[in-house]
Amino acid sequence: MVQSSGVGGTSVSPYALGLESSRARTSQNDAAETQGTTTAASAQSAASTAASARVDAAGLIADLEERLGAKVGVGAWGGEAQARGLVASGVKRSVTIDPAAFERMQTDETFRAKVTKDLEDVDAALKAQPIPGLVSQGMVVDAEGNISTWSVSQTSTEGPGDRRKEDEKARAAKKDEEERAEEARQKRAEEREALLEKAGADDTQPPPPPEPEPETAPAAPDNTAADALVYVQSMARLGVPVNLQA
Repeated sequence: MVQSSGVGGTSVSPYALGLESSRARTSQNDAAETQGTTTAASAQSAASTAASARVDAAGLIADLEERLGAKVGVGAWGGEAQARGLVASGVKRSVTIDPAAFERMQTDETFRAKVTKDLEDVDAALKAQPIPGLVSQGMVVDAEGNISTWSVSQTSTEGPGDRRKEDEKARAAKKDEEERAEEARQKRAEEREALLEKAGADDTQPPPPPEPEPETAPAAPDNTAADALVYVQSMARLGVPVNLQA
């Protein structure tokens, strides 16, 4: 074995130095491998935890639709063109969620709860203030979770001429109804008159009372004064002049 002289007369073996250096490198490699294994395990555990906390997309949409009573879709808001498409499809109420916000809602429970609560509050406010002639209405969630609303309503576009035509049509309909009612009344009157005529011709009706017989002049009286007086009174009732002179 070759030895070299050192300070203070101490000799150090080169072989021994090489051995110590090899041992040090081995220890460093083992530590690095251990750290790498731990880091990989931590990453895998975090990924597994995130996967277990992720909410199913279909389940999240179904929950929102039940809470809000609206059709829920995921995608970028298309503005007026999309609103017209929803109206044409007959959708009365809808919610459109930006894909980035929806992805975050699936994995971030706090963000999901906040957006859900905001949607419920805005929905309650919309229902508390109904819009006349409302056709369709919706809410839009942007990438940051902010909510905006839109609505489409139908308003009357008729002018004075259209109103006049409607009034004339209403008057014509009323006149026609009155004419039909008058015809019905006349028909009922004719039927009632026919029934009365038929009842008058029925043999079961009582006969008319006999006409009174005309009064006849009494016979001429005798020459007694009493008979003469009765005769004069009777003839006076008949309007016949009497001459009692002999």
